[in-house]
Amino acid sequence: MARKIMQALLFPFALSVLLVGVYTAAMHAPTPHQMKVAVAGPQAQTAPLAASL
Repeated sequence: MARKIMQALLFPFALSVLLVGVYTAAMHAPTPHQMKVAVAGPQAQTAPLAASL
C-alpha cells in the first residue's frame, strides 16, 4: 500500500523539481539581447534620452 502511494507521488514531485531546475537555469541572469528601442515624443525632450541610449 505504501509503495503504491510513493509511486503515485514520485512523478509529481520529480516533475516539480525538474520545473524549478529548468526555470532556475534559464532565468538565473536575464538580460535583453539585440533589443530595439524607440523613443517617441517631441524632439526637444527626446534628444537627450536618445543620445544617452
